[in-house]
Amino acid sequence: MKIRFSLPLAFACVALLAPSALRANIVTNGGFSGGNCPQTLPWPQHHGQPPIPVTNSRVPCGWNPNLGFVLNLNNMVIGPPPPFELQMEGDNEFNPVVQYASVLSQTISDTSGAVYYGSAWVEYNGDPWLVSTGFYLSVFDANGGYLSGCDFFSPGLPTLGWQQCKFQFTGTGSETLSLSASPPPFSPLDETWLVTDVGISTPEPSSLLLLGSGLAVLAAAMRRKLAK
Repeated sequence: MKIRFSLPLAFACVALLAPSALRANIVTNGGFSGGNCPQTLPWPQHHGQPPIPVTNSRVPCGWNPNLGFVLNLNNMVIGPPPPFELQMEGDNEFNPVVQYASVLSQTISDTSGAVYYGSAWVEYNGDPWLVSTGFYLSVFDANGGYLSGCDFFSPGLPTLGWQQCKFQFTGTGSETLSLSASPPPFSPLDETWLVTDVGISTPEPSSLLLLGSGLAVLAAAMRRKLAK
């Protein structure tokens, strides 16, 4: 039995292949354009004093802050206009003894056993000579076990620029995605980090290879048909 290829048939085949090769980003508000959702957390005090509620109105929606993020009012989304960028700093302003890393996190749901690929863009935008501050993008399983991520450290030079973080992991059904900016120890210098375009998607590149192979076969068949 011979199969007759036509342009409509080719497009139909591509439409069937494409959904399996391209999936939506499973990170909520990974581009930080989804607005702010104020968050309030208790700030513990010394000498048995009751905690003080602290509110930060600049928390990007879809993300959960820790106390360090809420305390530092320099943590914010920059934009519009786009591209939107998240600015994060470790906090040592309120108490020079107790320092807080700024952390944003969210729970992501996926398919257990599937391979996921993630990326983000990160830039160090603080004092160029702070070599003891870092930014960490991490994926943890439900038990807190580290699965994947990227670590960045202030460069010691002012020419680092934007760096792309690429990572992959095998889904467990539910994970925690964490963005963390650490403070330099006992330093008043600016340790600002910028991050944008945080994304995680599936499937693995083999599906993209399958899509490409299918397109190549369809193109060859159409060329043969047109040559007749």
